[in-house]
Amino acid sequence: MKTEKPDEEHVKLIEPYGPYIREIANKLNLEAWRFNLIHDPAPEECLARMRCIEGKKLFEVELGKSFFQEDAEGQRETIVHEVIHVHFGDMHNGLGKVLSKDSWKWYELAMEHGIDALARIIAPFMPLPPKSCLIQNESAA
Repeated sequence: MKTEKPDEEHVKLIEPYGPYIREIANKLNLEAWRFNLIHDPAPEECLARMRCIEGKKLFEVELGKSFFQEDAEGQRETIVHEVIHVHFGDMHNGLGKVLSKDSWKWYELAMEHGIDALARIIAPFMPLPPKSCLIQNESAA
């Protein structure tokens, strides 16, 4: 668990995305799920990252610093991608306990390719992030 204070600039950038992520989750049939927008940025190699909390209808989303360099369409596709993961969260958590390290690597690769494809198909039918999010990003650049 991190003990250092979150980067205030990053917190200001991510907060406007909370309602947008909620909207996308609802449109993807996750109305009954709650989510937390994590104040710490996702690892450098990630645009965003999510995890489902086992045994609860709760997921967490981290937005990486590079997420804010994406245009509106890229941000939308990234959020759709992360929210699609929620539908597979129970399977992901369960398989993580029983697969060997090599099997896990192949499972994760296949899952990412599948979710990437689904996100590319579904994202154009979802709303873009609100202009207020994008204006916030431009002023931070």
